[in-house]
Amino acid sequence: MSHTFLVTGGYGFIGAHVVRRLVRRGDRVLIIDRVATGNSADEVLTEADLGSVGYLGADVQEPGQLAGVLAAHGVRTVVHLASPLASVTEVDPGAVVLDMIDPHLRVLDAARKAGVTRVVWASSVGVFGRARDYPAGPVPNDAALLPFTLYGAGKALLERLTEGYSRCHGLAALALRFPLVYGPSRQRGPGQFTTRLIEGAALGQPVAVAAPDERYDWMYVEDAARCLIQAVDAKSVGSPALTVGGTRASLREVVALLVGWFPDAQIELGQTEPDQAAETDTCAAARELGYQPATSLRDGVLATVNAARVRAGLPVVT
Repeated sequence: MSHTFLVTGGYGFIGAHVVRRLVRRGDRVLIIDRVATGNSADEVLTEADLGSVGYLGADVQEPGQLAGVLAAHGVRTVVHLASPLASVTEVDPGAVVLDMIDPHLRVLDAARKAGVTRVVWASSVGVFGRARDYPAGPVPNDAALLPFTLYGAGKALLERLTEGYSRCHGLAALALRFPLVYGPSRQRGPGQFTTRLIEGAALGQPVAVAAPDERYDWMYVEDAARCLIQAVDAKSVGSPALTVGGTRASLREVVALLVGWFPDAQIELGQTEPDQAAETDTCAAARELGYQPATSLRDGVLATVNAARVRAGLPVVT
């Protein structure tokens, strides 16, 4: 049976991949997004996909107004992905309140008033601190939140606010803590460095890597979208927040993959010391959602490479 979803940020990087999965399995999708054109959806969604979704505007409305819209359309589930990027919050602290916290609370309140059955939203592994802030080994799902950025602090606060809201009002809400999400069509945000690196090598452009030994959890965008679908389809979830991931690897390892395909790639490696983010444990997501990454680092990087080369009219590599 098909359902009606609201996806905030539905034209963005992860959002467009989620929307594509929903509409192609027969669900109805409504979107709120500040960037309706010139966004990732232009590359991810076909004209048929775009024609099947409903656009509700650029901003999250006041709870009463939005609740009326959700009820009128019979929205059962909200996927809340809209958020200011870390590149914005670190230079504009007010964006954490105005563009992250306030719209999130509006979504929760509207969902409660409209009788929405579940809200799934994007948190971040940024709620955890650096590796030095935790004992050795992967950080468990229920570890203390020790963010070191304003973006991470905002997400950590939202996790606590959402837990409290759910206790008070009985609204089922689940946060997915995403790591570094990469892949074709990423257009903005701090993670855009992955696009510059991968596409630069694929197109023969010079690329500089300041800290090649910095390690990240690389999550391919299709895995991120599939994880969100698993979250909205799950019958019940015991945790208010689940850490998800992909493949832990350094930038140097990704560069090695690229040089294997492009031996003449112009990649300059710097000598900046890494400041490692904590490595996280994703076992809870595997247990509660059945989520496991399906895309290897090699396959994800190669898909990103070939998407760029196809756009440029160049032959794909294998």
